[in-house]
Amino acid sequence: MNGINFLLADTNTLIQLLDGHPQVVQLLDNSLLGISFITEIELQCKSGLSIADQKLIHDLLQDCLIFDPDPDIKRLTVEMRQNYRLKLPDAFVAATALSRGLPLVTADVVFGRIDSLSIIAFIP
Repeated sequence: MNGINFLLADTNTLIQLLDGHPQVVQLLDNSLLGISFITEIELQCKSGLSIADQKLIHDLLQDCLIFDPDPDIKRLTVEMRQNYRLKLPDAFVAATALSRGLPLVTADVVFGRIDSLSIIAFIP
């Protein structure tokens, strides 16, 4: 990959990155990562985290730009829930990507229903 890309990462993307998934590591190479606040929370709530896992997550989060909900993200979240029947966490992630004009890196096929969303998909 040439240059630096700015991407929004879904929770499953960061989990796969932490697990060293080769396709995800390559996809995110030379990229700046943004995440929704909901991804930040979901990642830290993953069950069975060791102290070492918690530190890896903390270090990864330090390298991400975390988007907190603002009025535009809130409005788009409502639209995502109403128009696409997404679960609330997925609606926040989609709304964040749309609000910031960022491609979403994800393995979750539910986002494919949203035509206005730019998706970079991978298979876990």
